[in-house]
Order: sequence, then C-alpha cells, then structure tokens
Amino acid sequence: PDAIFIGGGASDISLLRSAWKALGPKGRIVINAVSIEAEQSLLALREEIGGQLSCISIKRATPIGTFSALKPMLSVTQFVGIKPS
Repeated sequence: PDAIFIGGGASDISLLRSAWKALGPKGRIVINAVSIEAEQSLLALREEIGGQLSCISIKRATPIGTFSALKPMLSVTQFVGIKPS
C-alpha cells in the first residue's frame, strides 16, 4: 500500500513493524496513540525507522455554572513516517 493509518492497537509493536514492512516505497504511515503503552511503541518505532512525533491537544468549551471553560480532551500522540524509495 501507499498509505497506512493505524488508529488503535498501536501498543503492539509487532503490528507497527509489520505495517511498516508492508508499506511501499515513498509510502506514508500515520499512527495515533493515547495510552502510555502505545506511546512507548511509537518511540521505539521512531528509534528504529525515524519519523516524526507530534502531540495534538484539543479543548472544548463546557459550561461551569453561568460561565464557560475549556475542558481538555485526551491528547493524541501522532507518528508519521515516510518510507524511502
């Protein structure tokens, strides 16, 4: 494949390695993680193949009495890797 997206199960490093191996030349892999265990797998994968890690945080406005506050949602750690040709 030219592109692979993994949005769950990222704590399984063998799954991530298999996906990377299956990826075609110049292909892109994007993996999202929210758990510490999945983040550890992303760090290990980055050490093996390179790539970029980003942390995405979103806050939503929620009512607090007569006021509103921005309540944080779970942060998402995202790995992006591009396979060389």
